Amino acid sequence: MAAVEKLGRLFSALLEQIDMDRRCRVSALTDEDPMPFGKHKGQRMADVPASYFAWLKDQNCQHPGVRGYIENSWSAILSELPDRIED
Repeated sequence: MAAVEKLGRLFSALLEQIDMDRRCRVSALTDEDPMPFGKHKGQRMADVPASYFAWLKDQNCQHPGVRGYIENSWSAILSELPDRIED
């Protein structure tokens, strides 16, 4: 019985993580949304320099909308940074 309960807890934790991942993707900002903070606050996300997003990623940005935008746009961001080696 203990094994079944442990499996149930693990399954619940996995479902919570999947739900959190889904919510982060849903809350990701779009190209048209304004940058919510920093030196580019108020600019359309599409107009913020790729180098700033790379810096935010290196700083482990915790803002869910910006983090989601970076994750969803990472290949495009990298294409604007030809000298950067992908992590």
